Amino acid sequence: MFLDDGWGTNVDLSSASADALFVKDSLVKAGFVINDQKSIWLPVQNLLWIGIMWNSIQYEISIPGRRISDCLNTIQFVLENKSHVSARQLAMRSGKLISMKPVYGNLVRLMTGTCIY
Repeated sequence: MFLDDGWGTNVDLSSASADALFVKDSLVKAGFVINDQKSIWLPVQNLLWIGIMWNSIQYEISIPGRRISDCLNTIQFVLENKSHVSARQLAMRSGKLISMKPVYGNLVRLMTGTCIY
């Protein structure tokens, strides 16, 4: 069983540290094997999580530059190969845009035609 891509918050460093220790200890006691190379147990205020930069100092979320470049390359590919892009390729590229929804909001769903009316 895998548990990943989770995080927590608290009001101050000591409370956040205590929460992290509680979660880690609880997982170990429950028999889970912790991958310490992929885990961050010390509280941070800037975190790259699920491909998005979360900044709790400035209360901002943003897309890293490499993902923006990748997205622009994807759009360029579709524009240059309009008549040769399969439905699967188009869906993959739409998924890249949709994954940016936490930052760009519902605009990505509108622009990719994945809205539910």
